Amino acid sequence: MFPTINDTLIIQTDSANHPGDYKARVLDLDDTHIWIEIPLNHDTGKYGIFVNTEVLQIRYSKHEGTVFQFMSNIVARKEAGVRMFGIRKPAAEDIRSSHQRSFLRVNAELEIAVRTSSGQKLLAITEDISGGGMSFTVPTQNETIQLEEQIHCWMVAPFRNGEYEHIPFVAEVIRIVQEDEFAAKRLIMIKFHQISASDQQKIIRFCFERQLVQRRV
Repeated sequence: MFPTINDTLIIQTDSANHPGDYKARVLDLDDTHIWIEIPLNHDTGKYGIFVNTEVLQIRYSKHEGTVFQFMSNIVARKEAGVRMFGIRKPAAEDIRSSHQRSFLRVNAELEIAVRTSSGQKLLAITEDISGGGMSFTVPTQNETIQLEEQIHCWMVAPFRNGEYEHIPFVAEVIRIVQEDEFAAKRLIMIKFHQISASDQQKIIRFCFERQLVQRRV
């Protein structure tokens, strides 16, 4: 499952300074790093000198044709005959294959604005977020959101570089949970129904950054 020496990685970044796909060969491995050559842009032929804060989306294929993907960032540099970048080695559970449809899910409390199909508006707080959807809580007495309803949402995601991204989307309510009749809140679980690829990528990036923070705690 993990990339091995001489595997070619296809790298995309979240930076406008490095658009397009970059290729880099795996030169060495250790317990915490995947050491790669300096990435080369597939279209321009220019090298990508990435900074540590850039989030890297990395994919590679194995002999059986399965494509694997994970998120990482550069954490080290060294020279051993050639200049190498050390990217953080992911945990096995953070590597997704082309056959998997699951997304990394993280706990996060963010404010989300919701407009129901009937036009009612409300503010809620998320419980967890993933690239495929999220959950949020509303007061139990608020029964405006119904199962299988499509709702229009808007949220702001904060990133480590200090930027805030505004993300609109349409979602479908797939589950509503209330522990008992005396519970003060209901948990609304939604999956994305309409969201642009770039906005979904922002959410995936947010989840990756939040996971890094949570693992340091």
